Amino acid sequence: ALWDVVRRPRCCISLVAGCLGVTLAQLITLQGAVHAVGGHIATVDLLVALLGSAAARAALPLPGGVGPIEAALIGGLTAFGMHWEVAATAVAVYRTAGHWLPVLAGVLSIRALRHRQLI
Repeated sequence: ALWDVVRRPRCCISLVAGCLGVTLAQLITLQGAVHAVGGHIATVDLLVALLGSAAARAALPLPGGVGPIEAALIGGLTAFGMHWEVAATAVAVYRTAGHWLPVLAGVLSIRALRHRQLI
């Protein structure tokens, strides 16, 4: 399957662009969460913390990455100079905005579609 993707440049470009887009959206969400709680960390440092949390998620594959992602992000943000209380609050805001609110939107969408008998 990997060879099929690599053989077709359009598919390969779409795959890379999609991965970069998701990472960029997560970075923007994390940056917004950090700023919302009064933290200030360089974007490059936020990217390193975010990629570290992705590695933690891969190391401990739990549903939704709940646990390893939060621990890695709090650890990363504190390593870059943020107080742990502010880091924990920023991570809670980030995970709520980036993970739990879309789930809520999906549940509400399904209910609306069922109510209209579209599914």
